[in-house]
Amino acid sequence: MADTDTKESQTASSTQGPTQPLVQPSGYQMGTALVCTYLVDVASTMCQAWMQAGSPANWTWTPANACSVTQGLHSPDQFTFSDLIWSTFTYLGTSHTEPFGFLATYGGNSYLVFRGSQTTADFGMDGEYALTNYTAPTANAPAGLQVETGFKAVFDGLTPLPAIPNNTLIVTGHSLGSALATLSIPALIAAGVPSSALMNYPQASPMVGNPAFVSYYNGLNASTYRLVNSYDTVPTLPGASRGYAHVGVAATFGADYGTTDESGNFKPSVPDNHDPCCCYSYALVNYPNSPYNASLGTCMNWHTADAGS
Repeated sequence: MADTDTKESQTASSTQGPTQPLVQPSGYQMGTALVCTYLVDVASTMCQAWMQAGSPANWTWTPANACSVTQGLHSPDQFTFSDLIWSTFTYLGTSHTEPFGFLATYGGNSYLVFRGSQTTADFGMDGEYALTNYTAPTANAPAGLQVETGFKAVFDGLTPLPAIPNNTLIVTGHSLGSALATLSIPALIAAGVPSSALMNYPQASPMVGNPAFVSYYNGLNASTYRLVNSYDTVPTLPGASRGYAHVGVAATFGADYGTTDESGNFKPSVPDNHDPCCCYSYALVNYPNSPYNASLGTCMNWHTADAGS
């Protein structure tokens, strides 16, 4: 789904919105979550750089992290990065090819990382809410599995995933990237990655499929922990009323950024509440009790002028 759009982004008002500390579910690994959020910010920075370069079909990537919140956690040279993972999909009758992620290795683990929506085509695919049939790649899967049409189209267009080293594999992403991460889990298991060596740490994930898909996914036993800002609307989409449900378990925090109007009414900010760096990464880095980024306005300068998120 949409990461924040700089043109819509607001500066936090002097009136702080509601906030709640991050609650970790059983089994949640904060160290893993911090590496994941760093790499999500690298993936977001990657797409910003690609867009600034004019969105070329052939592009040489230099890993970097523009997010000031996580820059101190690691440096890109601590990781070994694969070639970029691209997707080719059709939006409004036009084919689009975009870079979406990479495989990184660090500390004996591998991380499969997907960025969130940043282009007009990405946002359009997010909104293709109709459920479509999903053919599970694993054996003996139940019938009736369905997932969101736009997510499936972007996932089906991905270039082949890099060879996965024989170690623990953590899959992560933000928003649309979280949907791609979730759809990757069955494919990875079908390719021979044991569920015991597989984890999914999505951030700001929308609902990906119907209850039958959720039951199938959860039955694969890949540990899945969704990081959710309680005031972010994206994780409520496409919505149970459209036949969707969430996979895994939630690790929740609350940080509501918004503005106070002339009447003194606080209005939440959808883009700021969803930002991968200034909201989600900030909550993790400042765990457990300080998820609210009082310097959000300055932090949001990590967005380039030409990029959406």
